[in-house]
Amino acid sequence: MKTLLNLFLISLLLWSCNPKADQVKAPAEKNTVEQNDKENSAEDKGNENEQKELSDDKIQSLKVAYFTKELNLTTKEAEKFWPIYNKHNQIYKDLGDTEWDAIKKGLREVDTYSDEEAEQLLLRYKKYLNQRLANRISFIDELESVISPKKIMLLKHAEYNFNKKLLKQYRSGEATTK
Repeated sequence: MKTLLNLFLISLLLWSCNPKADQVKAPAEKNTVEQNDKENSAEDKGNENEQKELSDDKIQSLKVAYFTKELNLTTKEAEKFWPIYNKHNQIYKDLGDTEWDAIKKGLREVDTYSDEEAEQLLLRYKKYLNQRLANRISFIDELESVISPKKIMLLKHAEYNFNKKLLKQYRSGEATTK
Protein backbone atom coordinates (compact mmCIF):
# COMPACT_ATOMS: atom_id res chain seq x y z
CA MET A 1 0.00 0.00 0.00
CA LYS A 2 2.87 2.41 0.86
CA THR A 3 4.54 1.69 -2.47
CA LEU A 4 1.30 2.37 -4.33
CA LEU A 5 0.82 5.62 -2.42
CA ASN A 6 4.41 6.69 -3.11
CA LEU A 7 4.04 5.90 -6.81
CA PHE A 8 0.81 7.89 -6.92
CA LEU A 9 2.47 10.87 -5.18
CA ILE A 10 5.47 10.72 -7.52
CA SER A 11 3.22 10.53 -10.59
CA LEU A 12 1.11 13.42 -9.34
CA LEU A 13 4.18 15.54 -8.65
CA LEU A 14 5.77 14.79 -12.00
CA TRP A 15 2.53 15.49 -13.82
CA SER A 16 2.12 18.78 -11.97
CA CYS A 17 5.62 19.84 -13.03
CA ASN A 18 4.33 20.37 -16.57
CA PRO A 19 1.72 23.16 -16.38
CA LYS A 20 0.78 22.66 -20.02
CA ALA A 21 0.38 18.89 -19.83
CA ASP A 22 -3.37 19.05 -20.19
CA GLN A 23 -3.42 21.59 -23.02
CA VAL A 24 -3.75 20.45 -26.61
CA LYS A 25 -1.21 22.03 -28.90
CA ALA A 26 -2.74 23.95 -31.77
CA PRO A 27 -1.14 23.70 -35.19
CA ALA A 28 1.54 26.35 -35.59
CA GLU A 29 0.83 29.16 -37.98
CA LYS A 30 3.25 29.58 -40.84
CA ASN A 31 5.60 32.43 -40.03
CA THR A 32 8.84 33.47 -41.54
CA VAL A 33 12.05 32.56 -39.75
CA GLU A 34 12.55 36.23 -38.92
CA GLN A 35 9.11 36.56 -37.29
CA ASN A 36 9.69 33.40 -35.25
CA ASP A 37 13.06 34.69 -34.07
CA LYS A 38 11.55 38.02 -32.98
CA GLU A 39 8.67 36.33 -31.18
CA ASN A 40 10.91 33.79 -29.49
CA SER A 41 13.39 36.47 -28.41
CA ALA A 42 10.67 38.64 -26.86
CA GLU A 43 9.04 35.63 -25.24
CA ASP A 44 12.37 34.40 -23.85
CA LYS A 45 13.16 37.78 -22.30
CA GLY A 46 9.66 38.17 -20.88
CA ASN A 47 9.50 34.69 -19.40
CA GLU A 48 13.06 34.33 -18.09
CA ASN A 49 12.05 34.74 -14.43
CA GLU A 50 8.95 32.60 -14.94
CA GLN A 51 11.06 29.84 -16.49
CA LYS A 52 13.49 29.96 -13.57
CA GLU A 53 10.56 29.63 -11.16
CA LEU A 54 9.17 26.71 -13.16
CA SER A 55 12.57 25.14 -13.19
CA ASP A 56 12.96 25.64 -9.42
CA ASP A 57 9.44 24.31 -8.88
CA LYS A 58 10.17 21.30 -11.04
CA ILE A 59 13.39 20.58 -9.18
CA GLN A 60 11.55 20.95 -5.87
CA SER A 61 8.83 18.55 -7.03
CA LEU A 62 11.39 16.00 -8.16
CA LYS A 63 13.23 16.39 -4.86
CA VAL A 64 10.04 15.77 -2.88
CA ALA A 65 9.27 12.66 -4.89
CA TYR A 66 12.86 11.39 -4.71
CA PHE A 67 13.24 11.94 -0.96
CA THR A 68 9.82 10.48 -0.18
CA LYS A 69 10.75 7.36 -2.11
CA GLU A 70 14.31 7.05 -0.78
CA LEU A 71 13.28 7.61 2.83
CA ASN A 72 10.15 5.48 2.44
CA LEU A 73 8.18 8.13 4.36
CA THR A 74 4.74 7.22 5.56
CA THR A 75 2.00 9.77 4.96
CA LYS A 76 2.11 10.72 8.64
CA GLU A 77 5.90 11.14 8.57
CA ALA A 78 5.79 13.16 5.35
CA GLU A 79 3.20 15.56 6.82
CA LYS A 80 5.57 16.39 9.67
CA PHE A 81 8.85 16.04 7.78
CA TRP A 82 8.33 18.49 4.89
CA PRO A 83 7.46 21.58 6.96
CA ILE A 84 10.63 21.05 9.03
CA TYR A 85 12.74 20.40 5.93
CA ASN A 86 11.36 23.44 4.09
CA LYS A 87 11.74 25.74 7.11
CA HIS A 88 15.39 24.86 7.61
CA ASN A 89 16.20 25.05 3.91
CA GLN A 90 14.68 28.54 3.85
CA ILE A 91 16.80 29.56 6.86
CA TYR A 92 19.87 28.14 5.11
CA LYS A 93 19.01 29.94 1.86
CA ASP A 94 18.36 33.25 3.64
CA LEU A 95 21.68 32.98 5.46
CA GLY A 96 23.43 32.38 2.15
CA ASP A 97 21.62 35.25 0.48
CA THR A 98 22.66 37.71 3.17
CA GLU A 99 25.87 36.64 4.85
CA TRP A 100 27.57 34.51 2.20
CA ASP A 101 26.92 37.01 -0.58
CA ALA A 102 28.56 39.76 1.51
CA ILE A 103 31.51 37.49 2.32
CA LYS A 104 31.97 36.59 -1.36
CA LYS A 105 32.04 40.29 -2.22
CA GLY A 106 34.72 40.78 0.41
CA LEU A 107 36.73 37.86 -0.94
CA ARG A 108 36.78 39.44 -4.40
CA GLU A 109 38.33 42.57 -2.89
CA VAL A 110 40.48 40.95 -0.18
CA ASP A 111 43.74 41.73 -1.95
CA THR A 112 43.07 45.44 -1.33
CA TYR A 113 42.19 44.97 2.37
CA SER A 114 44.30 46.03 5.31
CA ASP A 115 45.05 43.41 7.96
CA GLU A 116 42.27 44.85 10.13
CA GLU A 117 39.71 44.64 7.29
CA ALA A 118 40.77 41.08 6.51
CA GLU A 119 40.40 40.20 10.19
CA GLN A 120 36.85 41.60 10.19
CA LEU A 121 36.02 39.56 7.09
CA LEU A 122 37.47 36.45 8.74
CA LEU A 123 35.35 37.05 11.85
CA ARG A 124 32.26 37.45 9.68
CA TYR A 125 33.11 34.21 7.88
CA LYS A 126 33.54 32.32 11.15
CA LYS A 127 30.20 33.70 12.40
CA TYR A 128 28.56 32.57 9.16
CA LEU A 129 30.00 29.05 9.54
CA ASN A 130 28.77 28.86 13.14
CA GLN A 131 25.28 29.97 12.06
CA ARG A 132 25.20 27.30 9.35
CA LEU A 133 26.29 24.64 11.82
CA ALA A 134 23.74 25.75 14.41
CA ASN A 135 20.99 25.59 11.77
CA ARG A 136 21.99 22.08 10.70
CA ILE A 137 22.11 20.83 14.29
CA SER A 138 18.71 22.39 15.00
CA PHE A 139 17.37 20.75 11.84
CA ILE A 140 18.59 17.31 12.90
CA ASP A 141 17.24 17.82 16.43
CA GLU A 142 13.78 18.64 15.03
CA LEU A 143 13.89 15.70 12.61
CA GLU A 144 14.63 13.27 15.44
CA SER A 145 11.12 13.86 16.78
CA VAL A 146 9.62 12.93 13.39
CA ILE A 147 11.76 10.25 11.75
CA SER A 148 14.25 7.64 12.90
CA PRO A 149 18.01 8.22 13.03
CA LYS A 150 18.37 5.79 10.15
CA LYS A 151 15.99 7.86 8.01
CA ILE A 152 17.89 11.03 8.94
CA MET A 153 21.08 9.43 7.62
CA LEU A 154 19.18 8.17 4.57
CA LEU A 155 18.11 11.78 4.01
CA LYS A 156 21.72 12.91 4.03
CA HIS A 157 22.54 10.17 1.54
CA ALA A 158 19.50 11.05 -0.62
CA GLU A 159 20.45 14.75 -0.63
CA TYR A 160 23.95 13.86 -1.77
CA ASN A 161 22.71 11.53 -4.52
CA PHE A 162 19.99 13.94 -5.69
CA ASN A 163 22.45 16.83 -5.97
CA LYS A 164 24.95 14.57 -7.73
CA LYS A 165 22.31 13.51 -10.30
CA LEU A 166 21.14 17.08 -10.75
CA LEU A 167 24.68 18.31 -11.37
CA LYS A 168 25.39 15.44 -13.77
CA GLN A 169 22.25 16.19 -15.77
CA TYR A 170 22.96 19.92 -15.73
CA ARG A 171 26.37 19.23 -17.19
CA SER A 172 24.91 16.93 -19.82
CA GLY A 173 22.21 19.46 -20.74
CA GLU A 174 19.24 17.37 -19.61
CA ALA A 175 16.33 19.06 -17.86
CA THR A 176 14.97 16.37 -15.56
CA THR A 177 16.27 13.80 -13.12
CA LYS A 178 15.85 10.10 -13.84
